[in-house]
Amino acid sequence: MTVTIPAHGSPHLLLAPANTDSLLPVESLAVALHRVLERHEIRAHVRTVVAVEPALELALETAGDAERLAALIGGHLTEAQAAARQLRTACSQAGITAGDVRAVEDRIEIGALDAEDAGRLCRLLGREGEELCLDSREAVDALADRLLPLLEQATGGFIDAMADSACSTCSRPDRIILGHATPAQARRLADTIRTAHTTGEAP
Repeated sequence: MTVTIPAHGSPHLLLAPANTDSLLPVESLAVALHRVLERHEIRAHVRTVVAVEPALELALETAGDAERLAALIGGHLTEAQAAARQLRTACSQAGITAGDVRAVEDRIEIGALDAEDAGRLCRLLGREGEELCLDSREAVDALADRLLPLLEQATGGFIDAMADSACSTCSRPDRIILGHATPAQARRLADTIRTAHTTGEAP
């Protein structure tokens, strides 16, 4: 199993950021991370790769090594990172693709949802069983407007929702761009999605 992680992400998380230079060369990060993995009995080959930005590629030997790595990273997450992971998991379990959800410092950026996924989120939060018709720019705008009060009700605070309709020549689908949330809001939203998905009722 191979995992690729940004050089500015998990390596510093696992290497105690208070004692790690954020400008440390990525090659040195690879060596330091490999030592940390060895101390935790995680067998992996670590090498540097460059795509859009420098990253580290971890080739894990077994499924057990992958599980130990996940536990190690999970134990070092910040509050925002843990809340982002909780929200991503809840969305995934409910059939919502939310690949943009990520922690940025002390808040969670939710990001873009395809209109169909945003419609499913709307139905879950609003306890609506009927499929939403999203065949026009006006319908996507209306979906964003509908989500605003539902998100506030679910999280106890404001989370922006803006329509981002595709142009006539675009290959991408219509989208709804969701704003940022506090860790508490993200956890509440995750709990609401999970409850609505498993029981059919939003709290």
